[in-house]
Amino acid sequence: MTHHIVNVASTLFLFATCPLRFIVSQDPSGLCTHAPEMTAVARSDNDISFSTLDGRRVAIPLPVQRKIDALAVEACFRLRAYSNDTLELARFYTGAFVIFGPDSLAVYVFDRGDEFGNGTYFFILIDPTKSRLTPAPVAIFAKWASDNDDACQRPFVTFEDLDHDGRPELVVRERTHNGTSYNACVRHYYQIGTDLSLWPILAVEERSLQDVSTANTWLLRRVRYISPDSLSIATFLSVPGQSDRQVGEVVVTKHPTAVYHTTNYRLVDTHVLDPKYRDALVTDSPAHDENFLLTGRTLWY
Repeated sequence: MTHHIVNVASTLFLFATCPLRFIVSQDPSGLCTHAPEMTAVARSDNDISFSTLDGRRVAIPLPVQRKIDALAVEACFRLRAYSNDTLELARFYTGAFVIFGPDSLAVYVFDRGDEFGNGTYFFILIDPTKSRLTPAPVAIFAKWASDNDDACQRPFVTFEDLDHDGRPELVVRERTHNGTSYNACVRHYYQIGTDLSLWPILAVEERSLQDVSTANTWLLRRVRYISPDSLSIATFLSVPGQSDRQVGEVVVTKHPTAVYHTTNYRLVDTHVLDPKYRDALVTDSPAHDENFLLTGRTLWY
């Protein structure tokens, strides 16, 4: 028994201390080795694209490249672990973009492909002047995203001071979908830590398509600042040829209480103007309102 424990400990020590390139080189098949050379696309609109890789090519800083390589290798080995499919490591490198943010921040966005041709976009912040790099990238699923989509509109990636504290949040729009009944755009807000950690604090379903006889009917949700701790999200019905009509509003807060001490927003008040939309003020998805406000997640297929 002691002999097995020592072996496990040695393996863990190896992964903790050896460079990624050394561990990967031990892959006897060679499938998850030989990371390709990669550059990032810097678009003239300082945004990403879900459809093209057009734009000026720039070098990727070595710390960011190592993070990208680790994400690609992770996907490659996961595929080998849970299926009999095999793909060359280069197949997971679909593309990369860079967005220049406030001060000296830059966001590198890695489009990691999978065996089905779907993309996941990972977001990595770097401040080269202070040698800081996001420890754990956040990601969105890009299967249904495109540049000319009715649901999600540019900019797809930006910065916004949501709570007016002088420190901007990273904001990312994600195209979401569920069967034939749910099509929407979710706006994710991530708090940026001093070490460039990214923490989800709010997800807003900006636009959700309504399954009604009048085509191009949407529910629109607009965020309004109330105080450093609180926001309102007003929901409007948008019908072609008519003025947008408000159907309700919710108030969210991150004010600490005896129970809550987190930085993410939670639902504290609901005001219904049209009972028909009582259950759709936050989201049209089947997700629970509180869970959705934090993650913006629902079942995808």
